[in-house]
Amino acid sequence: MVLFCAEVLLRHLGSTFEAYYRDLEALYGDELDDGLVLEELADLLANLLLDPSGDEAAIERCCAALEELCRTPGIDPLATVHDRVLCAMPPTAQRRVRSYLGPAVEHLLAEEEERGDAETVVVPPAES
Repeated sequence: MVLFCAEVLLRHLGSTFEAYYRDLEALYGDELDDGLVLEELADLLANLLLDPSGDEAAIERCCAALEELCRTPGIDPLATVHDRVLCAMPPTAQRRVRSYLGPAVEHLLAEEEERGDAETVVVPPAES
């Protein structure tokens, strides 16, 4: 069984994410859900962003997957992209990811900033 979010990630990331997904399948079996898959993406993306020799193309593919999830009807971008991925990354990775984000994810962050809820807006603007 391939979960919807996993399907999007596998399509964008291919072999970069496939090993992570297979490990999750083996570990969780039928208990595996999109939330766990998204948390694994958060770890992968944070590691790529924090690695000085991080794979730029892989970072861009991760962010393209986040963009697609934000634009997918029936998916709550706040619960998926923001809460499960962006909020799960350490602050340094959160700052670095901002320059890679697409317009739908940026719009999501702008909406959260407008609401003024400091606890939900965790991704500060990119460093200049």
